[in-house]
Amino acid sequence: MRVDGAMVLESRVTGAVTRKILGIKLREGRLRQVVDVPAGRHSISVRVRWGDDERSETIAGTFAAGATRTLRASVGRIGRRLSMEWQ
Repeated sequence: MRVDGAMVLESRVTGAVTRKILGIKLREGRLRQVVDVPAGRHSISVRVRWGDDERSETIAGTFAAGATRTLRASVGRIGRRLSMEWQ
């Protein structure tokens, strides 16, 4: 994960098989990590790699001093698009 272009978090996440549908293994992995970001507007970039594949996406957010925000990133099953949203 990068904040305004600076690397702030790099972690390996293992995806466990959660279901099998018609021989296709569906995997899910989670990373719960707190990253301190200064107050103000910032650009957050996430890159996900698996096997020979890689996806990246950027989202912006405005952060208030002392507030907590949650970013959810997921790779879709069809087309394997990386999507991110604030929750």
